[in-house]
Amino acid sequence: MMATGISREWISEVWPRLWPLLAPAYAKSREKTDLLAGIRAKDLQAWAIFDKDILVSGIVTRLRAVGTSGHLDCRIWLVGGDRLNIWAPDLIAKLSAWAKAEGCTSLSGSGRKGWARIVARFGGERIEDEDGEPAWRLAL
Repeated sequence: MMATGISREWISEVWPRLWPLLAPAYAKSREKTDLLAGIRAKDLQAWAIFDKDILVSGIVTRLRAVGTSGHLDCRIWLVGGDRLNIWAPDLIAKLSAWAKAEGCTSLSGSGRKGWARIVARFGGERIEDEDGEPAWRLAL
């Protein structure tokens, strides 16, 4: 399996297959925004997990300033699809490198408890719950 970013130039091509994977996570999210417009504007980033040429999972991230220090964090916002424990380590490694190059000092997320266990393998830590969901942060 391979994790890869989807550029805004290619998002229209991939979106019909990516959206059905992301829709359940989006439905549960308190935040509602036009995902496609956000990706095209580079406010959000789309990621995909492929098993050979089959799209099996989709992810949306967002770069955000956090805390009084205003440090930049890469937030994993939406995750949809399956086989998380197979592809998550590759995604975390690629996201970490990309986010660091973008000036981020951390990678974070909340939701499934499994994420905290996976991120712990990379040195991440469990932090205070967000919106009642288990949350984690990985210093970059």
